[in-house]
Amino acid sequence: MEQAVYILGVAATLIGVCAAGIKIFQWAAKRLSRSKYKGAVHIWTVGNNDFQSFLNKSSRKVVYLDLLLDFSIGTESNHQAWSSCAIDFIAACNVQNLDSSRIPIVSESEHGGFVARDAFVLVVKEPGRLAPSFGGTGLVQVFVHGYFEVEVRAYSGPSIEYTLREIDQPRDW
Repeated sequence: MEQAVYILGVAATLIGVCAAGIKIFQWAAKRLSRSKYKGAVHIWTVGNNDFQSFLNKSSRKVVYLDLLLDFSIGTESNHQAWSSCAIDFIAACNVQNLDSSRIPIVSESEHGGFVARDAFVLVVKEPGRLAPSFGGTGLVQVFVHGYFEVEVRAYSGPSIEYTLREIDQPRDW
């Protein structure tokens, strides 16, 4: 009888250790699968491929963004990109009211020059916190951080629009 109780106790302990191990593994896997992007997005510069690739992978997911949006046209190449995209700079980059504005993603055209087919839209809960920083030398930057749901829509043309909708911090983060 004692031996049966002992074996039962050992078996229960092993089951408990295994269950705890599985829970720890699930917790670690969930933490590692969280998507975060930290970096600068230079609006009038080609080379935001990392950011765009991140958004494509994050479709229909919640992500954490820590962004510096750089709207500067202080260099000749920035100015060329902006002017060749035939975009109204004031309308496209109304940094005083970025909430729900369409922000272009500039890329090189296959025919030379630049195009802005793709764009992203920020939908934030408190638009007033997207205050721009003006350097006085053509530098215009906006800091964005928080949790966002990513929505990716492909349009004809071809073009892609990414909607980044701010949400409260998820409980499991």
